[in-house]
Amino acid sequence: MRIANSSREVLLDSSSSGSSTSEAQVHILHLQIQPALEIHVLFGDNKESYTSSTQAVVTFYIAQQTFTHILYILPRQLFPITLGSDWFVKSGAQLHFNS
Repeated sequence: MRIANSSREVLLDSSSSGSSTSEAQVHILHLQIQPALEIHVLFGDNKESYTSSTQAVVTFYIAQQTFTHILYILPRQLFPITLGSDWFVKSGAQLHFNS
């Protein structure tokens, strides 16, 4: 995945209902935040939950295709950006595990 002229890691997580980025990435990428409907997030470890009411619209490139998507902003996460099932549905992307 490439955002603007930089290289970033992204987690494609079809088990996540939404897409997100961390507060740290918002600052690194100089993203403009905007208010959003409040969501509650529980990570896979089921230990901590977070609430987010901010989001950023991000344009990025994967495999020579341009995508624009809304990312909720969370205090922390394992990867800089997580693209969840909302992105898979919107983009029509598919994972082919055998290839």
